[in-house]
Amino acid sequence: MSTQTCWIMSDGRRGIEIQCLALADALNLTPILKRIKPSYPWFFLPPSLCFKALCSVKNNPDPISPPWPDILITCGRQSVAISSAIRQKSNNKTFTIHIQDPKLNLNKFDVIVAPLHDNLKAPNVINALGSIHGINPEFLKQEGQKFNYLVEKLPKPHISVIIGGISKHHDFSEKVFQTLIQDLKNLQQKYGGSLLLTPSRRTPTHYISKLKSELTDIPHYLWEGVDPNPYFGMIALSDFLIVTCDSVNMATEAAASGKPLYIYHFDESPPKFIEFHQSLRDKGISRRFEGILENWHYEPLLEINRIADRIREIYEKSQPQED
Repeated sequence: MSTQTCWIMSDGRRGIEIQCLALADALNLTPILKRIKPSYPWFFLPPSLCFKALCSVKNNPDPISPPWPDILITCGRQSVAISSAIRQKSNNKTFTIHIQDPKLNLNKFDVIVAPLHDNLKAPNVINALGSIHGINPEFLKQEGQKFNYLVEKLPKPHISVIIGGISKHHDFSEKVFQTLIQDLKNLQQKYGGSLLLTPSRRTPTHYISKLKSELTDIPHYLWEGVDPNPYFGMIALSDFLIVTCDSVNMATEAAASGKPLYIYHFDESPPKFIEFHQSLRDKGISRRFEGILENWHYEPLLEINRIADRIREIYEKSQPQED
């Protein structure tokens, strides 16, 4: 597939783009990134009602026009109808791969890569445990070496804490956040060591300030969003990982380490999140955070190579056979 032209279509969100880029890399493709901003009224319509999807991006900063690519990788709601329209306009010559549930007729895509907790079943659906990413042992080793200076003077064990934030599915209230801080203080008092903390883009800025003020007496490193993000370095350098329950991406990426992974549950998650976290526990990958640290081992969660191999099989079968 390395000789095929490839587009990645995204609305610009990091969590979407990294999945598409990781998949393109696993398929040995060199993609062109197309960021889309559908115009009114298409940007708020569900994919099933976007009957003239290409009209929504006719003035897009990144041109969405022929020649169409051999392969199109998309993720996120905004790209669903446009992907389907490009496939149709190309007379089905553009091989379309959509990541996540498109909320549209599955037959409008060549391949759909969907997490198990979406419960999608069809011949063209490839299920994955959690989200997909390009993390692997060599990458983590490099990130650990790059950011090792952050922990050289911090005592072990290194406990990485990956913090999410407010979302449509989880209410990360100030009361919850204060409880998290106290739980982390208690954990460090019990086991010693140091905390490596990284917030997400959804973490309110005043939460970060609160962490900074309340952890002054505890050995720690807190990324405040200014320097290069040591997120993957923290995963690589940690002895234990604690991830808040509000992000499938963060939990899946942490699980690529093979290190003890605790999920910090702070409210009642929607059914899909409950199913995802239960799947991690069933496979011995994660445990609920209950204020204790234990060592265990599991095979790092690396789904992307299996997914890429299956996509290659489907792609080869879709190509016209030579006489």
